[in-house]
Amino acid sequence: MPTAPGAADTRSIDENHKLIRLRCVKWPADPTPKDEEWAIADNSWVPHSYFTLNGVTLQLRKKLHYGKDLPVDLTSMVKKDENVLEISVMSNSDDHNYRNYLVAVEFLGVMTGQSIEKRCREKAVAAQAVISDIKRKLSPSATDDDDIVLMESTLTINLRDPFSASKICDIPVRGKACLHNECFDLDTFLETRPRKGDMTAADQWRCPICKADARPNSLAVDGFLVEVRKELERKGLLDTRAITVSQDGSWNPKPEERDPNGVSDRDTPEPTPAAGRIASRSNSKSAVIHEIIDLSD
Repeated sequence: MPTAPGAADTRSIDENHKLIRLRCVKWPADPTPKDEEWAIADNSWVPHSYFTLNGVTLQLRKKLHYGKDLPVDLTSMVKKDENVLEISVMSNSDDHNYRNYLVAVEFLGVMTGQSIEKRCREKAVAAQAVISDIKRKLSPSATDDDDIVLMESTLTINLRDPFSASKICDIPVRGKACLHNECFDLDTFLETRPRKGDMTAADQWRCPICKADARPNSLAVDGFLVEVRKELERKGLLDTRAITVSQDGSWNPKPEERDPNGVSDRDTPEPTPAAGRIASRSNSKSAVIHEIIDLSD
């Protein structure tokens, strides 16, 4: 968009536009990262590296000046037909550390909140599929290859949105890379993303529960928790904080323990007897026995 001389560039952006940027990630492992792993990896430029695109030197935004290494926006530099990216690394001939980095040109899309919600609902995980997965986790006969097998007879699922912890999620979603059954509220998640102008920041899409990839295109509504919410609302139990799911797939609101100061979920484990004994000792007022060593001999 036209700007005053010396002013920062501005862009008109909608769902038909793409942004193009260059990212570099330190990845010493042999297998290349999965898409969800790459998305949450920190940008890190190869030491003593120089990049040019179509003969124009790229200005790398590095940690020293920006607090962390940042991607480079290539959108205004890309031209029709062939684009040439050149990389130069200054190092000793026996120094191969640059091979521990991966470089990629990324395309960033733009979606409105309404489009994201529509897509999450279209990709919703059916309630029966969620229940089947919970049964697998609770099954003692599950194979050793499974990612998670719980050696418990029930599974507790927290229903409260992790941002506010004050209500059940209206639109419960989680990322496809998440291994937990807890969800977060979609609207609250979108509203709390850090913004740059009228847009959210590109690299702030992590699950608030496990920090896994939670970009809009990886989110899906949990059909099971949608049904749970409807049932609790029908019974007037929307103040329920958690449910327990049994091996047969049935569920019940988790009983809450009350104390003089209010309601407590008892999410933290109770202290072990040994810890209790140690605590009681530390609070006791019994006399301390001192050992006396005679050095006169």
